[in-house]
Formats: sequence, structure tokens, C-alpha cells
Amino acid sequence: MKLNDKRFWIIVIPISLVIALLCGVIFYRHNIEFEEIGRVKNTKDNHINNFHPYGFVLIHNESDLEYYITCLDSMPFNTVEDFDLEKYSYLLTFGNSVEKLSYSWYDTFRYDVSPSYCKVWKNRNELLIVDYPDFTYREISVDNVSLMGNDSIYIYRLPHLPFLRGFQGL
Repeated sequence: MKLNDKRFWIIVIPISLVIALLCGVIFYRHNIEFEEIGRVKNTKDNHINNFHPYGFVLIHNESDLEYYITCLDSMPFNTVEDFDLEKYSYLLTFGNSVEKLSYSWYDTFRYDVSPSYCKVWKNRNELLIVDYPDFTYREISVDNVSLMGNDSIYIYRLPHLPFLRGFQGL
């Protein structure tokens, strides 16, 4: 086939469009609107509540809420008057405020470091990407202990997105 052959272009153009569309869907990063609704200082000083810098948890339902209330001794939850788990999901970050929240299929596949038995993409859940001011975990290893946050717990409200998950099994 020659480059000026009409059949060549009839085949190449649709294939190129399909590839571009697939790349757009796979790599598109969905940004999530959020608002900070509370912040408390971590006053607990025991090994159970020593947080990994840049850690976070998502709360989507009543069982998640009850679990984290028992884990955190209800300290951050006292600042929130009403948890509306039908309309909103909640994000707790430990040690730093949030600059941006997003998710994409590519980020889920590429950056999920959960053990293989609990990979979130196997369950059709997507990994929440939390970008903190002056730090994104994609650039620096989270094992670097020199990356210390403060001793606050931040609470954010975001739209109810139950398919979002953090790292699991770590």
C-alpha cells in the first residue's frame, strides 16, 4: 500500500482515533471537589495512634465510621456535627492538609502498592490520589522518614464516591 492510497487512510485514521480515545479514557485524571470541615490536634501519645506521615483513610458508610471512631477514640469526629453518609464520603488525613484529590484508571494500576491479594483494581475500585502541598507520593518514596508532617488530623467532605479506596493491606 502506498501512502497516497485511499484504503490506507481509511484504515489508519479510525485506528488512530480509537487509540487516542482509549488513551484519553485510561489516562484522564478525574479531579474531586472537597472541603475541609475540621481539624484537630492528635493528643494521643501511644503506639496505636502514631501516624505515618501523609496517611489517609476514607469513610463511605456507617461501619467505616464506627470502626474509625473506635480506632481514633472519636477525637476528630467530635468536630463534625452531622455525618451525612448518603450524600458525602469523608477523608481523614494524618499530618498534612490536602491540596488536590483525583483518580484515574492509570493511577490505580500504576501506583497501587497494596499487596497482590488486595489490589484495589481487582475489585473494580479506584485508588484515590491525594496530593499534599509540596509533596506528591509519586515523586518521593513514602518510606523516607525525613518527610514528617504535623500532628493534626484533617477532616474533609467530598461527594459520595464509594468506589474510591486508599492503599489496602499495608
